Amino acid sequence: MSEQVIYSPLSKYLSVIRNGTVSTQVSEITEFPVTRIETIADGTIDLSKIGYLADKISTYKLKKWDILYSHINSFKHVGKVAQYEGGKDLYHGMNLLLLRPNEHIDPKYLYYSLSSSQAKRYAQKECQKAINQVSLNTKTVGAYEFYVPPIYEQKVIAKILYTLDTQIRQTEAIIAKLQQVKQGLLHDLLTRGIDANGQLRPPYEQASELYRDSPLGWIPKEWEIISLGDIASRSFGTLQTGPFGSQLHAYEYVSEGIPVIMPQDLNGEQIDANKIAYITEERAKKLGKHRVTSNDVVFSRRGDLSRCVAINESEAGWVCGTGCLLVRLPKSEILGEWLSLTYKQAWSQKQIEGMAVGSTMPNLNTSILAKFIIAKPPADEQRSILDFYVESEKRQHLEQKTLAKRKQQKFGLMDDLLTGRKQVTELIEQQQQAS
Repeated sequence: MSEQVIYSPLSKYLSVIRNGTVSTQVSEITEFPVTRIETIADGTIDLSKIGYLADKISTYKLKKWDILYSHINSFKHVGKVAQYEGGKDLYHGMNLLLLRPNEHIDPKYLYYSLSSSQAKRYAQKECQKAINQVSLNTKTVGAYEFYVPPIYEQKVIAKILYTLDTQIRQTEAIIAKLQQVKQGLLHDLLTRGIDANGQLRPPYEQASELYRDSPLGWIPKEWEIISLGDIASRSFGTLQTGPFGSQLHAYEYVSEGIPVIMPQDLNGEQIDANKIAYITEERAKKLGKHRVTSNDVVFSRRGDLSRCVAINESEAGWVCGTGCLLVRLPKSEILGEWLSLTYKQAWSQKQIEGMAVGSTMPNLNTSILAKFIIAKPPADEQRSILDFYVESEKRQHLEQKTLAKRKQQKFGLMDDLLTGRKQVTELIEQQQQAS
């Protein structure tokens, strides 16, 4: 470790450390936006979560590179920081400390140091606890000792971490854009479908001859308007309710065994098994009619009625639990994944909401589900729709993996470079040798 590198108290590198203005905030929008505790809730300056002052208070106007520090908050969020990078005028409100770097430290390096896991642990260790919140005073915050290399090394470290932050933000923006595109594509796939050439059908406005009118609007001519109940009747399918409380009691749950699917386990397009309940194999055998098979679809029958998941092969044999409905239709008629995607769409949920029963909490039953009408493509087109949709998801999954990798890389570098465990000069030498 270089002799120039030292640990020093935070107060040595601040020209200002103080709380914000206590001036009353007003309800109307003014020219004087002011920070609130929630302004830095996500670790950035969120201008959608600010208040407003009636008058200008120059003393509390933020300067570029000022750091806002959450010193009064819940235990989980105490010590959170965000840095003001200039731009729109912003004033410093109460319940956040202002930390203004002096000329002896790189502002970005200081921000990353205060964003580190070490700084977070210090805040949580030293805070004073009260009912529903904890707090730190300015003396305690200023006493935090951290690793301070020479200024030129600070700048290099800050640049490395800032570059990673930029890449992370760019990747997050790509993922958000891909999610928007995916939702739009899904709407088109479920209303226009895939033609014989494997392409998305042109919209009705461009090729009206490919469509026909129906109670659900314009649909491809090859599609059928039919209820789930009618499909079940003609194909010997089933729509059934999960076991009632008298059939399966809470005391019968065990720590491991056969998973029992509850409404809270239906998460997006898959079953979240992190907190799933279990019963013994012996008990599951007695509930044989409720055991699911591949291509089944499990629906929540109360509360959030948009919850439903198609069962895959790895989940076959699990039990449809209390609070759920089970639909089992042959693949020659319905692909479970296609039905699950269709059911969650706004036009489907509007239909379900119109039929749901219950004054305080909406409820679904097999009679209602049997009346649910769909525009059903042939099974082979359902498969083409799903394949098309899966392809669109691959790019998003790739970007999500990239995001996780970059976040892990940043965490590792912060842990190494902001503690002195690894000298930044070593990292530069390694990069030069690699190139």
